[in-house]
Amino acid sequence: MTMTDTPTNAGLLAAAGEERGGAAAEPQQRTRLAKASDAVTSPPHYRGRSGLQSIEITHAYRLGPDLTQAVDYILRAGKKTVDPRQDLAKAAFYLRYAASLPGDRVFGLPGNKPLPDADAIAADFDLDGNRRSALYFALTPMPSREDCIAAAEWCDYAAFAWQRRLSLATDVAAAHESFAP
Repeated sequence: MTMTDTPTNAGLLAAAGEERGGAAAEPQQRTRLAKASDAVTSPPHYRGRSGLQSIEITHAYRLGPDLTQAVDYILRAGKKTVDPRQDLAKAAFYLRYAASLPGDRVFGLPGNKPLPDADAIAADFDLDGNRRSALYFALTPMPSREDCIAAAEWCDYAAFAWQRRLSLATDVAAAHESFAP
């Protein structure tokens, strides 16, 4: 996916707010309503730095339920909890499940609205290389069985990399303790 002719995430976010009737409400009322419902309608673990939400991404790409779940878990991994491994395992599960479905089931058929750019989404959600790769495969228009499996494998790599970082940190801490007087 390229940035060419792709609106900014902020522009997509503003357009989405207007579609929901945000422009008609008074600014103070919008702020009060946003704060009151933020935990339900826009939890921070489903938002990027610009405010773009995972639900807006999955709706723009018109993903099926399995890929929607996978993308949500890829984007929130490490945000809802410090340890992203469970979210990455769930994403991999949904991706493998999507890959097991009959080939005539359509996922990710873009509509006529402009799509948020995958590179911009990855940057907005601070995705590392493995999760970024998983997102690219999951957001492929009409992803194949192989695309879903590749995305699941990238989730597995991300979880393994996290586990390895934990192991190294534990080893370093143990080494420091062994040298303590």
